[in-house]
Amino acid sequence: MSRYACCVNEILRLTNGSVGVMLRAGNDEQLYWRVFMKTVPVVASVIYKDDCVLVAKRPKHKRHGGLWEFPGGKTLDGESVLDAVSRELLEELGVATVSVGDVLFAEQDDEFLIQFVETEIDGDPESIEHSEIRWVTPVEVKKMKLAPTDQKFVAAYFQDVS
Repeated sequence: MSRYACCVNEILRLTNGSVGVMLRAGNDEQLYWRVFMKTVPVVASVIYKDDCVLVAKRPKHKRHGGLWEFPGGKTLDGESVLDAVSRELLEELGVATVSVGDVLFAEQDDEFLIQFVETEIDGDPESIEHSEIRWVTPVEVKKMKLAPTDQKFVAAYFQDVS
């Protein structure tokens, strides 16, 4: 009968918030590193105007650059969803957030946990951090080149739209 055990030799907190663990498995003399990523919460705002939703094109130099997304960003430590949405939409679009609704959809994408929330805004959005913004119908958004998690959201949330 063989035994499977491991011995943790060292634990390191990496600068990105992840945890690295050095361990020795069973009788193996080799040391192995295992990195456990920190989950980074992200909010994505689903903003309606008439029968359209607001989407924004990511700058080329960023992750998923050139793809369309629902505006938002990382939630900072201690921030509520409302606080994060308010800060991000003011920074990215120059608008005030009136309210946020329930989470419509959530998906893990690498270390990011992205939550899509219906959001009501005050003001006319302008493209401050994105290369472009557009109001599009649900039919149009289904045809756009979206960031991977935004594509999953659109497929699930607008599935009955044709």
